[in-house]
Amino acid sequence: MLSACLKNLANELDMFVWSGSQMNREADDMDFLTQSCIRGSRAIADKIDVGCGIRQPNDEHLKTIKNILKQGGYNPTHIIDFFKNRGSKYNQVRIWLEVDLATGRFKEYFLTDTSGNQIPTDVMFAEDSEAKLAEEEIENILNGKDIIEEEEQEKVTITL
Repeated sequence: MLSACLKNLANELDMFVWSGSQMNREADDMDFLTQSCIRGSRAIADKIDVGCGIRQPNDEHLKTIKNILKQGGYNPTHIIDFFKNRGSKYNQVRIWLEVDLATGRFKEYFLTDTSGNQIPTDVMFAEDSEAKLAEEEIENILNGKDIIEEEEQEKVTITL
């Protein structure tokens, strides 16, 4: 099974692997996504360290944060429901964010519990200088410039 192979590879290489899976139709009717919305084998949910689903908020979701939205400056277009987060204090939480589907860029706004209560976090989002550096790196990649030294490249090249 692919999920088992990915999990073993991640453990062997001591690295994080991000992959996606299709959601079943139950997800459309769920207020907060859970592992039961993963389409396919239940073994996938058992093996993952972080489980989440992303989707657009509906009117009911937005009603739960109406007091936060009144503060202004927020235009959440998507939510990420984290139903499993092994080794973290942030479990059964929702991240509210704005996603630009044309560019793939996103801006995280805030974190809530499943009922829409804002959770204060110690998480710091990228500052402008870090974001600018990331944009420069992406631009270098798009322009075909090598940004990884040869020695470093050998470390990240894996033959399967």
